[in-house]
Amino acid sequence: MDELEFQLVKIWESVLGKRGIGVRDNFWEHGGHSLIALRMMRRIEKMVGKELPIATLLQVPTIKELAKLLRQSEWPTVWPSLVAVQSRGSKAPFFCVHGVGGLIIGFRDLARHLGEDQPFYGLQAQGMDGKRPVLTRVEDMATHYIQEICKVQAHGPYCLGGLCVGGWVAYEMAQQLRAQGEEVGLLAMLDTYTTHWSRRSLIIKLLRLSPSQSVAFAIRKAGVYLKNAGIIMQMQFLPPALKEVREALHLASANYAPRPYPGRITFFRPAEKSIRDSDDPQAGWVELAVGGLEIVDVPGDHNNILDEPQVRVLAQRLKVCLERPQNDSRSNQMARSDSS
Repeated sequence: MDELEFQLVKIWESVLGKRGIGVRDNFWEHGGHSLIALRMMRRIEKMVGKELPIATLLQVPTIKELAKLLRQSEWPTVWPSLVAVQSRGSKAPFFCVHGVGGLIIGFRDLARHLGEDQPFYGLQAQGMDGKRPVLTRVEDMATHYIQEICKVQAHGPYCLGGLCVGGWVAYEMAQQLRAQGEEVGLLAMLDTYTTHWSRRSLIIKLLRLSPSQSVAFAIRKAGVYLKNAGIIMQMQFLPPALKEVREALHLASANYAPRPYPGRITFFRPAEKSIRDSDDPQAGWVELAVGGLEIVDVPGDHNNILDEPQVRVLAQRLKVCLERPQNDSRSNQMARSDSS
């Protein structure tokens, strides 16, 4: 172990709260998540005097690999929008848009459980590096991300998805791609709801609850806050660029006016619903899904569907949906071959 690796071990042990970290240990397998990764990268940046995209940890998750990268005279410092979470595989790639935080490293376990033969690309928000402008319109995000995914897949059928507000961006991407004459094989909404909410609307819904429902809601919310207290505190100390991205995403989703979508929408619905969405089991998608709405129930809630063990079930059910357009494509090719 050289001096650089020794310093990295100390940083990893500090941010992960563990001793005995080895140079070949995987960051994610030791409890690493997006906010810990942010803290760690900021520590490393102070040590080496240069910035590293947080998604780097998806490609180089060990100290040995990271040290090798840092020894290079140059490395990419601009955070790309398109990130290969899992680039290998023979199947059509799945392109998944970030949630309200703008980051995509939370998709790691979902990509892993989909299997090594399923390419998975995450689309993260522009501007998180503080260098490029932050996009504030869903339409502009969609246009930019389409340009990015075409570098990997020139033509459809495309498999798209998005988490939370990222579902709106995926929705608009599907609209724009179809307008360009491209086929969209899958449009997956991962706990994305069509209704916008305010404190006033939330209070009104709370007042409509029965006493027993109010108590159950209060207990559940208290449990969530206690469980995520550390993460909630860390959110207060995000870098300015990431705070700006979060604000822009909130603004973009609030101002987006969706048009009915002529294709099919697949809505992945968590078992534990929030109070603001509890009165509409179809999440408002029926009016927009002209080509039909498929609802896929998954365990967990909005905050943990990408965590173990819920993410395993999500991956299993998403895998079935991803195979469907690929099977249809093969059937169409065989039909055209037989007719000729």
